[in-house]
Amino acid sequence: LTSLKGKPAAKGEVVVIRGQVFRPDGKALDGALVEIWQANAAGRYAHPGDGPTSGPLDPGFQGWGKALTGVYGQYQFKTVVPGAYLAAPDWRRPPHIHFKITPKKGAPLITQMYFAGAAELNRKDGILQRLTPAQQKAVTVQFVADEKGVKHGNFDIVVAGAE
Repeated sequence: LTSLKGKPAAKGEVVVIRGQVFRPDGKALDGALVEIWQANAAGRYAHPGDGPTSGPLDPGFQGWGKALTGVYGQYQFKTVVPGAYLAAPDWRRPPHIHFKITPKKGAPLITQMYFAGAAELNRKDGILQRLTPAQQKAVTVQFVADEKGVKHGNFDIVVAGAE
């Protein structure tokens, strides 16, 4: 998502998100389609329905990606930390990434991944706060820098009803 042919590099802090997709019994789901979409570093989606009040568009940032899981259910995306944006006059959405996981057999799961580094905004997010503390912990990811300074986070996903 950070490098588009013929465009400048995406603006913002680059991160790598990786994880595995599982069934509730712990079996890895290979061949599941993992799709993500998100706002850019300025808090704007690359979607015609998102207006300029969210921030400027970034021509170097695609805003979405997709991957098939490997034999052990693994996936990976290189992206940027999305910016927070105003969802309502009294509600600022924290940085988050939308995920849709479609297994070979079974119903898709749509969820969101949050960034642990945005704790203050996370505590005020109307969507995240609807979850139990255990659910909040499951969808909030801590990122850690590697030796090159690139931050990595792990987001494992369990898809109920997948075969």
